[in-house]
Parts: sequence; structure tokens; C-alpha cells
Amino acid sequence: MRTAAAFILTVAALSCATAGSSAPLEVRQAGKQFSRATAQVRAGDSITFVNDDSVAHNVYAVGDGQTTDLGLQKPKSSGSIRFSKRGAYKVGCAIHPKMKMQVTVE
Repeated sequence: MRTAAAFILTVAALSCATAGSSAPLEVRQAGKQFSRATAQVRAGDSITFVNDDSVAHNVYAVGDGQTTDLGLQKPKSSGSIRFSKRGAYKVGCAIHPKMKMQVTVE
């Protein structure tokens, strides 16, 4: 009985520790495009942009009073953007204008 109670308490503690936090979403860049056209995250979540391309990129996000620019992102590198406010964001590459993505933050 003690083992079952200890197990339940451990699971409950782990659930509380991870509640409200989500693993960062990963978006890859290859062929001069993002691996997805849209994403939906919670306020406070981050998206990690991984450059799997053979060329450099410059990922930025603009929307609802927030502007973030990752700067020059060489091949095989990554960078993260944290979306702190709810709203709609346009994500793009300053080097390759056809690279576009829409992020909705709840």
C-alpha cells in the first residue's frame, strides 16, 4: 500500500511541475522554406528555428507590439523566439522574402 501511495504522490508532483509548460516547438528551415506554414503556441512559449539549409537565414517575428530578430543564422545553427503576448505574428526571413510563417499565440 505504501508503494502505491508513494507512486501516486510522485506522479502528482511531476504533473504539477510540468503543468503550464510545454516543450519548445521546433521549426526547421530547408530548401529556403520553413517546415510549416503555421503554428499555434501559448503565451510564454518559444519556437526554436533550426537551419538545416545550406545557406544562411535571418528569422524575425513581428506582431502585437513584439519584434524579434534572430540575426544571421548560419547553416547548422539554431535560435529561439519567445512569444510573450497573445496575438498573431508574422514570421519570415529577411534574406529570403518567400519564407513566411504565421504564428498564433493564445
